[in-house]
Amino acid sequence: MTKFEDFDYYEELQVDPSAEPDIVEATYKKLAQKYHPDINKSPSALAKMKRINIAHDVLSDVSQRQQYHTEWLRRKNYKVNPPIPTYRPTKARPRKPNLVVTPAHILFKDMMPCQSKQTTFVIDNTGGKYSKLLISKPNSWLRIIDKRPLSNTKELPMEVDIEATNSKHGLNSTEYICIELDDVKASIVVDIQTAPNKIQLSWRPKIADMAIGTIIGLLIVGIFIFAINKNNSPDPVQPVSTPISTQANTNNQPIINLIYNPDAHNPTYDELLDFLRADDTDKYMYDDNKMTAKDFALKLQNNATNVGIRCGYVEIAFTTGNKYACNVFDTTDNGTIFIDCVGDKSALTHDKLSRDKLAQVAKEKEYSLKDINTDQYNKYIEANNQYDLKNSNMRYTVGVLEYRKTMEQEALNVREIAIKLPRIKGDIYPPVSYPILGIVSDYNIYWPSPTN
Repeated sequence: MTKFEDFDYYEELQVDPSAEPDIVEATYKKLAQKYHPDINKSPSALAKMKRINIAHDVLSDVSQRQQYHTEWLRRKNYKVNPPIPTYRPTKARPRKPNLVVTPAHILFKDMMPCQSKQTTFVIDNTGGKYSKLLISKPNSWLRIIDKRPLSNTKELPMEVDIEATNSKHGLNSTEYICIELDDVKASIVVDIQTAPNKIQLSWRPKIADMAIGTIIGLLIVGIFIFAINKNNSPDPVQPVSTPISTQANTNNQPIINLIYNPDAHNPTYDELLDFLRADDTDKYMYDDNKMTAKDFALKLQNNATNVGIRCGYVEIAFTTGNKYACNVFDTTDNGTIFIDCVGDKSALTHDKLSRDKLAQVAKEKEYSLKDINTDQYNKYIEANNQYDLKNSNMRYTVGVLEYRKTMEQEALNVREIAIKLPRIKGDIYPPVSYPILGIVSDYNIYWPSPTN
C-alpha cells in the first residue's frame, strides 16, 4: 500500500473529501498562483507549494485517491468499510494548442531593385498537444528559405527564415504567411516598401547634356579634393558627436523616419537587456562618413520596433554646437533608460553587452556613459579607490593623446585587480570607462507614431 504523508491532503488542497475532479483541479491552480515561489517570495512559500503538489498528485489520480480516502478515514477513526465518495471520475478534456507567432508584422523598407533582405520569425505552441503543423508558401517577392526547431526534443518552438527580393522601383506590396496547428490558425503580415525611382531618363539637347556633364565633373573633382583633405586630417581619439541632419520641417525639427509598430510595447529592464544581447547594432564601428551616431540610433530603433519593443530616438545638442544621438526606452520596472550603442574599439569584444552602454542625458550636465553591468562597474570603481591608480583623474578628459595611454595602462592594472574579485555570471573583466562627449545644452526625444 502506498505510504502517504502525515498531513491532511483534503485540508491542504482546501477541498471537500467528496469534491469532483474538476473542483480539485480548479482549486489546485488557484493555490499554485498564490504560493508558487516565482510569485510568492515569502520563506514559507516553497514548503507550502511542495505540500500542495503532493496532495494534488494523489487526489487527481483515481486509484491513489481511493487508497488515500481509506487511510484518511482510518486516521479520522471511521469504520474500515466506509461508503465510497460520491464523486464520479471523469476524463479530463484535452487542452487545445495555442499558436503564438512573433513578430506578427514584418516590414522590408527602402529596398532597391534586385536587392534582397532576410529576417526571422518564431512559431511556438503554449497550449496542448497538436497533430500537424502547416506553413503556407508565399508567392512573388517573398519566400521561405529555412525552418529549424529551437529544441532538440520538440518541433516547436521553430525559427523560420524568410527572404524578400525587390524587382523594381516603387513596389509596395503585402503578403501573408498562414500557420496552422490542427484547427488553430494565425498569420503574419509582411510588407515591402521600395525606394522610388528618382532618376527620370528623357531626351535632352546636346547643350543641356554638356552642361550636365560639366556639373557632374566638377562634383567629382570636389569630392576627390574633400577625400584627400579628410585623409590628411588626424584621426580622433574617440568617436565624437556629429551633426544629425540639416533638413527641417515647418516646426524647425529634424526629419527623422522612424518605423512604427502598433503592437510594440514598453519592455521590462530584463527584457531590454535580452534584446540588447541579441541585437548586432553595436558590432559596427563608428565612422564619420559611413556610420555616425545617428545611424546607430536609427538602426537600433528599427531593430527594436521589428521585434515588438517600443524604442525612441534622442537628438542631443552639446554646448560646443555639435549634435549626437542615442536611444531611449520606457521600461515598466526601471523607468526611462537611455542606451548608447555606438561601436567603440576600446570596448571589450568578448562580451556581447560590452559595446552597449547606459547613457546619462540631462540638460547642463555631462553626457556620461557606463557599462550596463552595474555590479561589476561598482567593483571597478571600488578597486580604483582602493588601489589609488595613477592618473585616475584623467578618466573623463577628452581629446588628449595622453588619455588613451593612461586608460590603456589603467585597464591593465584594473584587470589584474578585477580577476581576483569574486566572479559573478555575466560579469565583464574589467568594465570599460568612457570619456565625456560634452555638456548637454538641449535634447529632444522622438517616439514612433503613425504620422512619422
